[in-house]
Amino acid sequence: MDNQNTLNSICLKIIKYGIFTSLLTPLIYSSKYYFPFVAPKSLFFMAIVEIVFFTWLFLAFHNKKYRPNLNIIVTAVLLFIGAMTLSSVMGVDFANSFWSKYERMTGLLMYFHLFALFLTLISTFKEKKDWKELFAVSIGVGLLIAIFSYMEQLGFKNLALSSKKGATLGNTSFLGSYMIFNVFFAIYLFFKTKNITWKAIWIAAAIFMIPAIYVAGARAATVAVFGGIALMGLLYLIFKPKEKKIRVAGVALLIISALLISGVGALLLHPGNELWFEEEGTKLHQTENFLRTKFVNLTNKARFIVWDAGYKGFKKKPVFGWGPENYKYVFIRDFNPCMFTERCGSVPWFDRAHNVLYDRLATTGIVGILSYAFLFLSALWVLWKNYLKKKLDFWTASIFTALLAGYLVQNFTVFDMPTSYMVFFVTLGFISFLIPNKEEREDRFSEISPFATFFLVIFFIGSLNYFIIKPVQANKLMIQSISVQQPDQKVELLEKAYNTSNMGKYQKRTFLARNIKNYIQQSSNQLTNQQMNEMLKLITNRLEKTREETIGDYRTSLELGKTYTLIRQYEKANEALQEAKNISPTNQQAYWELVKLEAGRKDYEKALEYAKYTIELESELFQSHSLALQVAKMMGDQEEIQKLKEKALEINPNWEKSIEQILNPQQK
Repeated sequence: MDNQNTLNSICLKIIKYGIFTSLLTPLIYSSKYYFPFVAPKSLFFMAIVEIVFFTWLFLAFHNKKYRPNLNIIVTAVLLFIGAMTLSSVMGVDFANSFWSKYERMTGLLMYFHLFALFLTLISTFKEKKDWKELFAVSIGVGLLIAIFSYMEQLGFKNLALSSKKGATLGNTSFLGSYMIFNVFFAIYLFFKTKNITWKAIWIAAAIFMIPAIYVAGARAATVAVFGGIALMGLLYLIFKPKEKKIRVAGVALLIISALLISGVGALLLHPGNELWFEEEGTKLHQTENFLRTKFVNLTNKARFIVWDAGYKGFKKKPVFGWGPENYKYVFIRDFNPCMFTERCGSVPWFDRAHNVLYDRLATTGIVGILSYAFLFLSALWVLWKNYLKKKLDFWTASIFTALLAGYLVQNFTVFDMPTSYMVFFVTLGFISFLIPNKEEREDRFSEISPFATFFLVIFFIGSLNYFIIKPVQANKLMIQSISVQQPDQKVELLEKAYNTSNMGKYQKRTFLARNIKNYIQQSSNQLTNQQMNEMLKLITNRLEKTREETIGDYRTSLELGKTYTLIRQYEKANEALQEAKNISPTNQQAYWELVKLEAGRKDYEKALEYAKYTIELESELFQSHSLALQVAKMMGDQEEIQKLKEKALEINPNWEKSIEQILNPQQK
């Protein structure tokens, strides 16, 4: 019995300190990884979760006390994970939905690990002090991130890890999404701690972190924090004062605030660039135009366009969506040709809608968005049902309501990453803990089952190797291939990276293609034609596999077309580029490559036709005019050159100097 109690205690300590260790994830950064802000964090987090989860499985098998109780929060999380799985299976690219890529790491595999963390938390963190300690660890990490953020703003070069700032998170939006939780965790501990010294520490921590979010430039998170605090104030007016007039005033203010936010949201967050109120001069038109213009200036000029693509994608697959991580297929099929221009942001690639509503509608459909909404509704139900039944204090209910509201609102302009998902699932676990258990299970560690233990160990080793160790090895091989100079060794490393793990397999093939082509351009004098052709053929072989495995990956077809053109396989180049053109008929990139291809084949009429079509797609883009002029010059058609020149200068007179350089390159 003593041995069993000791083993029980060891398991609980591994779980507890393992979970605390997982909270260090936001601090993880390594330049030795491909996507150093995301890949090492995610792989570290999943590795720790696997250790913790399999320890919990062993404990739960032998001790009934540590098995989860089914409640509304557990049901909501189960439905959410089930919806994500179903959308992945019914989507257009299950492999991409499951594995994701090193840049994001938010595929089904990550969701399974988040679910594993959630199950372990609700089954083993049985006391309020466990949760207070967990929040304290998370706040400690948040304070370090805040310090890094301040130092980054003050110009400490060693902490300037990313051009997008965000300290060790690599992006101000990711920093903001994560820090929201820690601010409210600190506020919660302030109200739930009796010791004056600790109260001062927790409120000081919250006050210290809030400006860090603001100075980092995380505008949505800043609004979310202050909006959440304001919501707490309104809830206080509704529930705490004894005077009825004050409570009624609180209700009125909450309703007015909700209507105002809903109205602004409706005007601001609808997809597309068109205004709902088109009649110029009206107050509604002026208000909507002002809000959307201000929003674009504060965020990104492409926001409304990528939301519109998400909405159109949802209408094509409304039930289960295109599958998690598959927004790239949605965006490219409804590509807006203005994306290359400054007025639309000059960014032609998006793999997220940057809005939780349109992203989930597009990728997971009605099933996914309803399951996501149920996570929040079930949490609010638990908080306020228990408060009204006097089983929960006001501050716990209001603080976590404010946290969930703020987090959801800011997600209408950004998207989640593993760090924000981690603290979100921790929050759901805590709210599940607040539900009183109807039955207490016996705390008794049964006799160890060698058979079950053996299979758990085997399954753990296999899972850790396949889902963590191999992706780590593949990632490092990709980085090693960049520094290697010998062509054979470079190809060998890239091949190993590709064969080691399925994680980000499409991304690895594209990486291989670009890395080898860059290498060829930089080292063309040192390589024989045979070496170059062999390397380029390797690229085409790998990209052809992606082409076969997907429903039509625009980037792959485009890259294939470029590569086939380099090795003068013009028919195959044409086939790949025509496929790219059919996937995204309004995207100029395939047409630009077709212009180069046809010009290389001396079919200038066809080349000019493609170039003119790209001008029709978007007349304000100089690259299209430039290609048309170059082709007309190759044809020696002076009349056509003059027409094209006049048309271009009519659109933008500032192009005159650039046009003269194209037509008369020797002229200074």
